[in-house]
Amino acid sequence: MFQRISIIGFLVVSSGCSIYNPGVNPSEGLSHVIRQHDLWDGMIYFHPEDEEISSLVIRDQVDLDAFCARIPKFRIQKKYPSSPNDDPFLNGRVIDFDRHMLLISIRTSSMYSWAPIIDIVKGKESITVYRTVPQVQDTIRYAQMEGVGTYHVSVVSKSSMPIQFQTVDLP
Repeated sequence: MFQRISIIGFLVVSSGCSIYNPGVNPSEGLSHVIRQHDLWDGMIYFHPEDEEISSLVIRDQVDLDAFCARIPKFRIQKKYPSSPNDDPFLNGRVIDFDRHMLLISIRTSSMYSWAPIIDIVKGKESITVYRTVPQVQDTIRYAQMEGVGTYHVSVVSKSSMPIQFQTVDLP
């Protein structure tokens, strides 16, 4: 537990400028951190009306199939012809929805920078997913294909509790 705090450190919550402390949610009392079974990221097509930072919870195969339809089938690159995309979802990645669900953080403002999930905390009445949105820095000058963003997925144990995504800023 102490090693986790030293690695992640403290983050400032952008909405209320409060201190982010892993494993503790002041509004719900003492909480515990949910173990992430697997995580990865990739690129995704988005609609122009989508928000810059959005989230998605997938609890069944139908929703996963709809999400996979938005993943590019080939790598997005200047070199032609491009090779097939090596995204785990497109290469037969199987999720056991009887035991697991997917928490997905989507960033539409950049196809080079993700909005990674850094912590998942289970409270008394809900699950809070903390994610950060790093600055795009040098990548803002890179050529970007319009309508392409990134996603970051975390596989966690299935729960019927409501899930809230909270964006935090690095100090």
